[in-house]
This record gives sequence, structure tokens and C-alpha cells, in this order.
Amino acid sequence: MLQASFLTLFWPLASNVTSGSTPGTASQLAGTSFFLVLVALVIARRVLGGVRGRIYSERRVLMIPVIYILLTVLSVAALGYIHEIILGTLALLPAGVLFGSKFGTKVEFFWKNGMIYYRRSPVVLILWLGSFIVRVLLETIYPGNLQVEIVIDAVLSLTAGLLLGEAMNILGKRKKFNENAPDQSQPEPFIINQ
Repeated sequence: MLQASFLTLFWPLASNVTSGSTPGTASQLAGTSFFLVLVALVIARRVLGGVRGRIYSERRVLMIPVIYILLTVLSVAALGYIHEIILGTLALLPAGVLFGSKFGTKVEFFWKNGMIYYRRSPVVLILWLGSFIVRVLLETIYPGNLQVEIVIDAVLSLTAGLLLGEAMNILGKRKKFNENAPDQSQPEPFIINQ
């Protein structure tokens, strides 16, 4: 998801570079193609990580929602919206948290190579994927449109809340996993008696 956030910031740079001094369609096509390949790689990596599982750490679980929240606040502040639009966009954060708490309950923990891994909730993964694709398409098709920017920020705000709600579920389920699972972090030594 961190890569997804950087991609949404990268798109305006890619579109400006390719449409700069030589407004040829070949350079615009090359820039757009490069951007879409990056998007496809991010999607593939996030989906595989969500399906196969990722190594658990509290920092990793909390870092992604925090980055999304910061991106939302920065994106809203950068466009200089009027007060009501800022509040409306940021009001979607709590709604996202409710969705994330409700649909993020299917988190699974498991041991692999002596480390704890987790699989994200499939519903949250699908919702994140859908919101990411919507944001990328809107940024690609309508660059610089103020109304579209407001929709993109609203989707980003809702997604940030969704990820925060899921992170709260992950942290809570991790504590339960500790209580119910035997400690497998230290394998028993193999001793040969002679």
C-alpha cells in the first residue's frame, strides 16, 4: 500500500514530464504506459502479499494507515479547499474505520519458518484494490479537474479509515493469537547423546 500512495503522488509528475516541451503523442503514451506498468506491479505485489501472507510487525500494520491518513490530509490541504469540503472529505475517515472494523475481521495468523505471518481480510483487500483502481483511473483520465480531485480525496480518506479499522482488528487478533498459540519462535534444539 505504501507503493500505492507513492504512485498516486507520482502520476502528476509523469504526466507533466511527458507532456512538457515536446507534446508528442508517443512521449505521452510512453509516460502513461510506464505509469500503468508501475500500477500493475503494485497491484500484483499487494494482492500476492494479501493472499500469501506477510510477516507480522506492529510497525508494519500501523505504518500503512498512518501514511494513508497523512496523504489524505496533505492532499486535501494542498488543493486549498473551502472549509466545508475539507470537513466533508475528512469526515469519511470515521466511516472508513467503521467499515474496516466490520469487514476486517477475517484476518488470519499463522507460523512460517519460526515467524508469525498474517493474511489480510479478503473483503478489505478487495475494497482497497477497488479504491486504488478508481483513484488511478480518475487521476489518469481527468488530471487537474477540481471536482475529480475532491472525489479522489474522498476515496483516499475512506480508504485510510478502512485500513485503520483493519489495523485495529489485526492488532486485537494478534493478542488473541498469542494467548491461544504455542510459542514456536524458539524451536527445540536437537541434541545427540553420545
